[in-house]
Amino acid sequence: MDPSQFAPSDMTLLVGLARSIVAEDLAVANLSREGTVIDGKLSPWVTAKEKAHREIIAYTHKLRLSPMARSHALLKPEKAMSVYDRLAMEMEGDGSDGDEAH
Repeated sequence: MDPSQFAPSDMTLLVGLARSIVAEDLAVANLSREGTVIDGKLSPWVTAKEKAHREIIAYTHKLRLSPMARSHALLKPEKAMSVYDRLAMEMEGDGSDGDEAH
């Protein structure tokens, strides 16, 4: 992303995102080593991973880093139609729909 996208006030969000990524990586590493079930119970690392993943999603939306948040930025605003263009369109449409009385 373009660094100018971020403001100094985004620092807390960026740090939170980084911490959530580290937490998810730690949970994944522990799950890989210990498995998802320990002594017949779901590993607490599953919950930790899910929570960290939800936090990552929230931070990426707030920071507009997610694909969905970026999609509107890629769209260019439509140029406003001038009065002359609108008049030309209306004149082109006259008589083309066949509903006019002659």
